[in-house]
Amino acid sequence: MDTNESTQTKPLPLRMIVEWIYCPRLFHYMHVEGSMVANEHVWRGRHAHEKIDAKGSSRARRDVKVDTPEEDAANDAPVEWQQARAIDLGDSALGIVAKLDGVLLDGAGTAIPTEMKSGSGPADDSPHVTLAKGVWDADAIHVAIQAMALEQAGYAVPHAELYYRKSRARSRVTLTPELRHAALDAIANARAAQHLAERPPPLVDSPKCKGCSLVEVCLPDESLVLRRGIAPEDGFADTNDDEPPPPAGPLAKARRLVASSMETRTVTVSTLGASVRKEGEALVVAPPPDADGKPQGKPLRIAMDSIDALVVMGAVQVSTAAIMGCLERSIPVSFHQAHGRLLGSVTTGLSSNVALRAAQHAWATDAGKTLSLSREIVRGKIKNQRVFLRRHGMLTDAMASEWESLGRTLNGAMTGDEVRGVEGRAARLYFDGLARLFRDRGGAAFEMDGRNRRPPRDPVNAMLSFGYAILTRECADVLRRVGFDPMRGFLHGMGWGRPALGLDLVEEFRVLIVDSTVLRVVAEKRVLADDFHRELQGVTMKPGARRAFLQALDQRREEEITHPVFGYRVTYRRAIELQARVLARVIEGETDRYVALTTR
Repeated sequence: MDTNESTQTKPLPLRMIVEWIYCPRLFHYMHVEGSMVANEHVWRGRHAHEKIDAKGSSRARRDVKVDTPEEDAANDAPVEWQQARAIDLGDSALGIVAKLDGVLLDGAGTAIPTEMKSGSGPADDSPHVTLAKGVWDADAIHVAIQAMALEQAGYAVPHAELYYRKSRARSRVTLTPELRHAALDAIANARAAQHLAERPPPLVDSPKCKGCSLVEVCLPDESLVLRRGIAPEDGFADTNDDEPPPPAGPLAKARRLVASSMETRTVTVSTLGASVRKEGEALVVAPPPDADGKPQGKPLRIAMDSIDALVVMGAVQVSTAAIMGCLERSIPVSFHQAHGRLLGSVTTGLSSNVALRAAQHAWATDAGKTLSLSREIVRGKIKNQRVFLRRHGMLTDAMASEWESLGRTLNGAMTGDEVRGVEGRAARLYFDGLARLFRDRGGAAFEMDGRNRRPPRDPVNAMLSFGYAILTRECADVLRRVGFDPMRGFLHGMGWGRPALGLDLVEEFRVLIVDSTVLRVVAEKRVLADDFHRELQGVTMKPGARRAFLQALDQRREEEITHPVFGYRVTYRRAIELQARVLARVIEGETDRYVALTTR
């Protein structure tokens, strides 16, 4: 006998049905792709339900009014109802399982389901109220299914009650034939939706999106903007920095649904001999002890729900409990050498979005699609290089002319090697200008002979390599969280231990985040010539310079930029995730073209 229940016969949790009613796209993200994010609305609802569960199993209520037939109206003896709380209920006929907030029982076979919602009830003229007065349609179906399950259990159910905490409104829901039919349809549709391969389209200008926990994953307005088409951008002509970027093609501006900054932060520990341990729901970073074994400072306590990644650099001790606590919360822990090279990461593995990774690998084997995406990645990278030099007065007329020629060559590139050839020629132009820039801002101590690495032979390249390693780790973590395989790229080929897709995403952010940070710490004298070790095996930063650079890098990542397609401002940290999710839309077929993040 096969012991594996088919999803066609396995009872469906009522919460899943409610999620499908609220938004089929939300249902798909949660129960087909496995995306789960809890925001303040979710936590508020969970807290309210936990309070219900903690109040006990039942209590007496005498304020219940039930419609009765006229012949029984004379019998006005009060009935003492018992309110049972947190009731688990299943029904094989409906094919559902549910946990009810509460049920009123009269002891004689009558039951009234009671449900509490943390939000507000609808206005009387709302178009989303068609099944029960004063109740959102989704909520009416929710309590109707509860009532129908109680009927299947043998109870008489005259109506259901629903209470909205925010508006303090209590409504009665009568089980009309229309409501029963809508409830049965919802059960059938939610069950069928489990097997849909294609993601439903986003809601259009819906107020539901503003409170949705998955709005930063779904990107409803952004997806609609992308579907309307993006006009191609050729060449690298100068524009006025004071003018807002025009929309690319016939685009409507996306609403501000995504927060401009991230609520969590990356914790980087780079002090030699420091330690990280777990205490309760927090990580404690302790400074190294002195020669007598006494701590050299106060430990830093960081709530784990405020962390999105833990980065360990050099000889830092991390306890097993701390690593396990991070894994339980899907917080990646990465280990770097002291000079920045990524050694490896401890993660919970890839997300459950297998369909995205399957599409990614299919794209990577399609020469035409790979070429198109590689061209856009390089276009964004070299445009940012050009703008950076122009802003700092290092773009000569001859360089500008050559850059224009590179733009035309890139547009006509027919192979990946040709694209990489354009990238290499642009890199030589850029680093020639960058060397002049650092000579101008930092003097002889910060002269650089082009780009050199493994090992870097000057302070500027030491900081660039360090920053690129940090940025690559961040991009790989974001791509993994979105659902990609960070090891399979498009511009960058597969290589042992190399996050090729992470390197693809890094390209458009190298100049914007890392190069600009290196220039800032040099120009502002946050690092000086004697902040570096100069040895035969290369140049590395001393601990003080490393801390100063990491602080400046964090500051840069929290600065805001106007997104060139969506028109709203986001931090660079948020922009990295936003670009990764836009790339996913391209791979999944929701839009035709990826647009790299560029500045003007």
